[in-house]
Amino acid sequence: LKVEEITLIRADYGVIFGYDKANKRHVLNQSSLIEVQEILNPKQFFKINRSEIVNRNFIERISRYTKNTMAIHLKFIELKTSQKTTAAFNSWMGL
Repeated sequence: LKVEEITLIRADYGVIFGYDKANKRHVLNQSSLIEVQEILNPKQFFKINRSEIVNRNFIERISRYTKNTMAIHLKFIELKTSQKTTAAFNSWMGL
């Protein structure tokens, strides 16, 4: 799995998965999202909540979900920012 093809990285019960453009799931070697975050370009990838990192290049649409959270629409899935990360995400996206 090439970094530029990763749309989403998700931690699920201690296993880290990377999803590609076809929404195929790949097991990654890292044991935590923090480990993954350290090797990714912060201009391209953002940790939107405790268990998910998104690739800016694959965000199709962003909308308000609640007063303090955003819905991020990728091709195959809708994700939500945590209240804690919403302001930083908006700044990262230039909103």
